[in-house]
Amino acid sequence: MLDLSHNYLVSAVVTSAAHSALRVWNPNNGTCKYVINTHAITCFQHDENKIIAGSNGKLCMWNVKTGQHICDLLVDLTNIW
Repeated sequence: MLDLSHNYLVSAVVTSAAHSALRVWNPNNGTCKYVINTHAITCFQHDENKIIAGSNGKLCMWNVKTGQHICDLLVDLTNIW
C-alpha cells in the first residue's frame, strides 16, 4: 500500500501475518526517513501532520514528521478494513 502527499510518501509492508511496518519516505530524493513497526496494517491514510492506520483491532495515530506514536484513537474493534 502507498499514499503520497506533497512532502511524504508512506508505504505499508506486511512482514509477517501478525506484523507490519509503515515506512515514511522523502518523495524528492527517495530516502527513507524512518520506519514504524506495528501489528498487521489493514488500512492507513496520511496528511502533512499525521498518519492514521488500522491494525489488530485498533486505529492508531502517529506524527508523520517524527514517527512518534500520538495515541490510539479507537481500540477493541472487531473489523478494520
